[in-house]
Amino acid sequence: VTVYVNDSDCIDVKVFSDEDYVTVPDMPGYEFEGWYTSDLYSGSPIYAISYYSDIDVVYSKWSLMTYHVTLYDESGNEYGEYDYTVNDNIPLPVLDDKDGQDFLGWCPSRDFGADPITALSGTAGVTELYPRWRDFTVFNICHDDGSFESIKVKIGSSFTLPAPLGIGEDKVFYCWY
Repeated sequence: VTVYVNDSDCIDVKVFSDEDYVTVPDMPGYEFEGWYTSDLYSGSPIYAISYYSDIDVVYSKWSLMTYHVTLYDESGNEYGEYDYTVNDNIPLPVLDDKDGQDFLGWCPSRDFGADPITALSGTAGVTELYPRWRDFTVFNICHDDGSFESIKVKIGSSFTLPAPLGIGEDKVFYCWY
């Protein structure tokens, strides 16, 4: 028996017992509607194939699932809602950085066990998203020439200080203080 999982993927299956059940493949974001003997999905779906059957090809029928996701702010208040499918590419809102924190994206749980996402793209089954920030500190650098620059650095990480500005031929730079 040749089994077509979707329009192009096929699997060869040999039936050895009196009645074998055709297993359902996993396609995240789609609901399985049954196996059919016609690529037009006519008639009733079949679930088992007898060794004595004249069925030699079956086709799987799928329907695209729609999910609903709710975004919450850091206080637990509803921030927004979206309906989406696994085929969508919906950018999620970018929140303003907070004092001492960069906005990284949205996480599917409050404990932030997963990496944050910035779009609903190839995603299936997410129903809640929470904002995630990363702590940072700001180093303010004042150069000899009077110019000023700020560098945001993630807490616990290292960074390289910029080369000093305003150093003339008669000056030698030793270190930052």
